[in-house]
Amino acid sequence: MLILGGMGTVTGAVYGAVLLSLALEVIRSLDSGVVIAGVHMPPLTARLPPS
Repeated sequence: MLILGGMGTVTGAVYGAVLLSLALEVIRSLDSGVVIAGVHMPPLTARLPPS
């Protein structure tokens, strides 16, 4: 978190934590597929059958 927000202030660390949390939620939502302008986009990760 400190790398994203900086070490100078507490608010920088908080902003870094919020930014990282939001980014993880966006990636999690893209993992299940998304609908953009009525077009269903497939999930980012392919589900491979077990070997």
